Amino acid sequence: MKAGSFIVFDVETTGFSPVKNEIIQFSGIKYQDYQKIDELSIYIKQQKALHPKIIEITGITDAVLDSMGVPPHAAYTMIMAFCDFCDIFVGHNINTFDWPFLMNFCDKYNDGRIFSQVTADKLIDTMKIGKALMPGGKKWPKLSKLCELLHLEFSEEKAHNAIYDVDRTSACLMKLIEKRMVWA
Repeated sequence: MKAGSFIVFDVETTGFSPVKNEIIQFSGIKYQDYQKIDELSIYIKQQKALHPKIIEITGITDAVLDSMGVPPHAAYTMIMAFCDFCDIFVGHNINTFDWPFLMNFCDKYNDGRIFSQVTADKLIDTMKIGKALMPGGKKWPKLSKLCELLHLEFSEEKAHNAIYDVDRTSACLMKLIEKRMVWA
């Protein structure tokens, strides 16, 4: 990856289908020449109560969304402003989870600005890179496993909160750059 601007991001959601489910939390860190220059973390209000399993996984409750969340269209505006002028995005399982959720979210609240210029070669998935580090290269490592492989701290208690997950994904990316597994 060449130096320039890129965003590492993570989302927490109401389920596993980007078409049927919603984003409840977005967190991102924007980098310029490998230096953190901005960050955004927002909760997004929901019309429906969260499923108990989602609350168990994420630790995010309806009360958190009601008190700290912003309406979806406001969240869309904030995310678009944060992502402006950036076309490289990094995430752990970004290709099959985070990116499809973000695209569907943006399609719903679109005001004419879209990420259509972002092609698959502009998405860097630390899960795919981590697969190459796995013994035998057959498993897709969870973020916790990738952190372990890179000798980085990881807390299961803090996991599945987008703020924590984006921090750990960023740490993994920087370690991969340092090890020249992602070229700078």
